[in-house]
Amino acid sequence: MTIVQTERAHRYEELASFVAGLVDKGTLRPGSRAPSLRRISRDRRASLSTALKAYQLLEDRGILEARPRSGYYVTRRPAASLDIPALSQPPGTPTSVAIAATVLNLVQYASDPRLVPLGCAVPSPELLAAGQLDRFLARAARIKGVDYNVYTAPKGDAALRQELCRRALRCGQGWSPEDVVVTCGCTEAVTLELKAVARPGDTIAALAHALDQKSVAACLFSSSFNNPLGCTMPDAKKLEFLRLLTRHSVPLIEDDIYGDIFFGAERPKPFGALDPAANTIYCSSFSKTIAPGYRIGWLMAGRHTQTVLQQKLASTLATPALTQAARRSSFLRRLRQPSAPHPARLC
Repeated sequence: MTIVQTERAHRYEELASFVAGLVDKGTLRPGSRAPSLRRISRDRRASLSTALKAYQLLEDRGILEARPRSGYYVTRRPAASLDIPALSQPPGTPTSVAIAATVLNLVQYASDPRLVPLGCAVPSPELLAAGQLDRFLARAARIKGVDYNVYTAPKGDAALRQELCRRALRCGQGWSPEDVVVTCGCTEAVTLELKAVARPGDTIAALAHALDQKSVAACLFSSSFNNPLGCTMPDAKKLEFLRLLTRHSVPLIEDDIYGDIFFGAERPKPFGALDPAANTIYCSSFSKTIAPGYRIGWLMAGRHTQTVLQQKLASTLATPALTQAARRSSFLRRLRQPSAPHPARLC
C-alpha cells in the first residue's frame, strides 16, 4: 500500500487564508481596519513574524493595504460588474404587497460600500453634516444619560415636536405639537399611517380611473423628487389631485422625505400647505439629509392621530429618547446662530 502525504500549507498561509475568509464573509468590510499584528498573532497563536508574513501575502494579493502608523486595512476593491436593470412594467390591476426577498436584498446591498445604493436612496456619509449632531448626542449621553435611558411618551419628545412645528412653518404648514408623532424613521411613519386608514386587502392607488372603478382606502404619494425618477408635481396638479380625493372621500398619505433635497429658489410645498382642510397625513424624516442612522422621522396625522398612536403602541411603543434629545439640541443651537447655507436647503 502506497501512502501519499499531501504537502501541508505553511503556517503563514493558513493565517492568511483565515483573514481572507473573514473578508469574503463580510466580517472585515472594505475600508475597515484589520486586526493588529499583535492581536492576530495572540488570537491565532502564531508568532509576530508569521503574522507579518501572512499580512504581507494578503497585501500582495490586493486584499489588505498597509497604512503608515495606522496598521493594515481591507482594500476597497471594485464591485463586480452588474447587469443593466430592466425597465419596470407596473401592473394594470391591484396586486398584493409583501416584503419579498428582493426588497430584503436591496436593503442589504445598501450597506455595501462598493455599491451606489440607488434603490434605497441612501446618501453618502461624506455628504451629510452629522458631525455636530454626533457631538450633541455624546454630550447628552455624558451629562444626562440616565434621564434619556427611559421610554418616551408615544408621541415623542415634546420639545422636539415643538421644533418640528416651527420648522414646518417655513414650508407653509401650521401644525400643533399635539398632532405630531415622532417615529423610528419615515418607514415607520408610512406604515403607521397605512394601518390607520386601511386594512389588509384594501386598495392603495393614485389614479383617477382607479378611484372611479374601485373602492380605494387611501393614496400614497411622494410628490417631490420621488425615487427613482426624481419627478416633482406642480402645485396646480397637487390642488387638482386634492379635489379629486375630496370628491371620493379618500385620504392622502404624503411621503415628503425627499422634499428637502432641492436646489431651486423655493422648496416644493407639501399638499397640506396648499389646502390645510384636505384629508392629508404627512410624514418625513432626516434620513436623506442629516443622519440616516439616528432613525428620527415624524408624521402629522391630524384626525387620525389617536389611531396612529394605538398602532405605534403595538409596534415600537416609543422612539429612542437619546437620539431625539440630540436632534432637539441641534435645532435649538441653530436657532441661536445665524443661518448658514446647507446643500439640501432644509426648510
